Amino acid sequence: MPRAEPGEPPLRGQWLAHFILSPHDPDVLYHGMQYVFRSPDRGETWERISPDLSHNDPDRLGDIQFQTITALAESPLAEGLLYAG
Repeated sequence: MPRAEPGEPPLRGQWLAHFILSPHDPDVLYHGMQYVFRSPDRGETWERISPDLSHNDPDRLGDIQFQTITALAESPLAEGLLYAG
């Protein structure tokens, strides 16, 4: 499971945060929280591959007190091309 780097705030994820398998390589997993993480080895190790995509703008918060990625997909045509929302 991805972990925050020392000295950074905790990771934020939805109750059912997204894990996806790459359609190009069965060993590769992606996970969306406020960052996108990639595991090349079925979840043994993780690397952060994006900046904070949530912006976590207090003026735009609704019932949920933080913002996170709620949708994540990898292109079936281009390995490593991810769509996050």
